[in-house]
Amino acid sequence: MKVKNLLNNLDKIAPFFLQESFDNSGIQFADLDAPIMKILLSLDVTQGVLDEALENKVNLIIAHHPLLFSPLKQITKQKNPLFFKIITNKINLLAMHTNYDLAENGLNDYVANLLGIKKISPLQSSSEKVFKFAVYVPVKHADKVSRAIFKAGAGIIGKYTETSFNVSGKGTFKPTEGTNPFIGKIGER
Repeated sequence: MKVKNLLNNLDKIAPFFLQESFDNSGIQFADLDAPIMKILLSLDVTQGVLDEALENKVNLIIAHHPLLFSPLKQITKQKNPLFFKIITNKINLLAMHTNYDLAENGLNDYVANLLGIKKISPLQSSSEKVFKFAVYVPVKHADKVSRAIFKAGAGIIGKYTETSFNVSGKGTFKPTEGTNPFIGKIGER
């Protein structure tokens, strides 16, 4: 499995859109096409964690707390030795912070279950960021376009996939110079 595949799977478990605005969950350092050899899980990335990763030939660390949290103005080996060690040893680093805290069956739910808490409810709700887009397609091409859109990852609402709304209608357009209309002619409506 490659880093990018695991990142997609982690996004399904604890969607990154759930992270708080101040957070920096997700990719910290990564070669997304790198195959995963071994994974080390940690709360924080410290020199000890990095030494353990190197000793055990780990090439992916998944940390709860991001190592890169605030914007950096400069990176030097003297000031940021962990960054240099991570990069020069080709270690990938992902963070699962507030997105994992807030995810359904995430860290907060896990801790509540350990403590035997039965009635669990969020202190505040967070809403999923969704986007709607419209595509106008000749009827005979609608199925092919839908399949391509779904394959690209569109049409997911909660646990539903391949969601869409289709309506027939009559549209008009007048292609102008510089266009390449699929149907119709330039300058004609």
